[in-house]
Amino acid sequence: MSLALTSLAPSFAGDEVDGDQASGWTTKQVSGEGYSFDISRAENLQMARQLARDYDTSVSEAIEQYAWQLDFIDFVDMLRERASDSFVSAEILSYKSTPRAWIAFSRTPPVWIDGAIRDLGIPLEVRYKEGVLTEREQERLVPEVHYALSSTPGISVESTSIDPLTSEVRVLFYVESEQRTAAILSLAERAVSLRDSDSHFSVVLLESETTRSVLDSNVRGGGQLRKQSGETGCTSGFAATRAGENGVLTAKHCTGSAYAYYSVINGSTYNLTGAHTTSHDRGDIRWKKTTTSITNFVHNHKTNHSSGVRVNQTKGSVVGQNVVLFGRTSGYKEDKVYRLNVCGAADYCNLTAVTNFVSANGDSGGPWRTGTAAVGIHHGRANVDNKLRSMYTRIGVANTDLGVVVRTTP
Repeated sequence: MSLALTSLAPSFAGDEVDGDQASGWTTKQVSGEGYSFDISRAENLQMARQLARDYDTSVSEAIEQYAWQLDFIDFVDMLRERASDSFVSAEILSYKSTPRAWIAFSRTPPVWIDGAIRDLGIPLEVRYKEGVLTEREQERLVPEVHYALSSTPGISVESTSIDPLTSEVRVLFYVESEQRTAAILSLAERAVSLRDSDSHFSVVLLESETTRSVLDSNVRGGGQLRKQSGETGCTSGFAATRAGENGVLTAKHCTGSAYAYYSVINGSTYNLTGAHTTSHDRGDIRWKKTTTSITNFVHNHKTNHSSGVRVNQTKGSVVGQNVVLFGRTSGYKEDKVYRLNVCGAADYCNLTAVTNFVSANGDSGGPWRTGTAAVGIHHGRANVDNKLRSMYTRIGVANTDLGVVVRTTP
């Protein structure tokens, strides 16, 4: 394991490395056999119409420019399951009529991959490189490094992330102690102690002069979470069920047993009772139970905040994916996924960072979506690669860790 120490002045801008610049990878192009988006399916037609509203375009243009990413995201989720022992990462590079995207593996790709790409119909660049970490190994490594270093006296670790193409773990930290040199040396010693001769990763320590990792709590987003006293709390995300019981998703750090869910659309108030939460290393999600049936509407409309979007499916997250957040503080915000497997404020891990800082002080627990698909629950913001970025927990964590299913029927 190599170690580098770098000092960085605070910045809200920075050069981002395109995946095409990755070195040492063997690549090949695999052509699809012609992609088509089946709008005869009701959920696909609803998706196309919502994409057209989100991006101010016609339904036909929305299908041509954006719809293919939805099937690509499902394809990547299939790889995460079927090729979990070698799948490294994937990225969407273009949304134009000619799709551009890549997938990467830690060894020679599975023999079935070319046929699967042809069936998908989308041309892809396939990359592989011996010795890089798989996505599952990245998921385990980032929290391990983050927790090992975040307890260093005099040091505040703002974020820990990993570049999937280089297996470089990037730790952005802030020195709180007056004994600056001693604190940094202690941090470096802990980083070196993580050395494992069987691991193919490096750690880069990046110093920031100010801390900017924040939990976006205390306001609301899709709808309000409020106490019975009327005091406003966090955001309500998606309606969801658990073991046949109704409930609503929000952020784990939105604590308090006296919250009620308030629907902005129709003014109804639902009492919330018990809660189930993720562990810190798995994300920032809380499911709150309600005894009343609730709608799958989310308050996400671009121009009419009294209206909403019907969620009819869930999707995974892929770098380059277009996503939308709505918060009554931040308003409607569009962005793209920048990095998976990030640790941020209050030692929450397994987070997804978008390219920019688009949330406001408050939107915690609110809904992130792609078209009519639920993709995440808002967490907060963090300084990732020396740029402030908003973050969410992928919606799949609610299902795998809590047994929660997002409601996709009215």
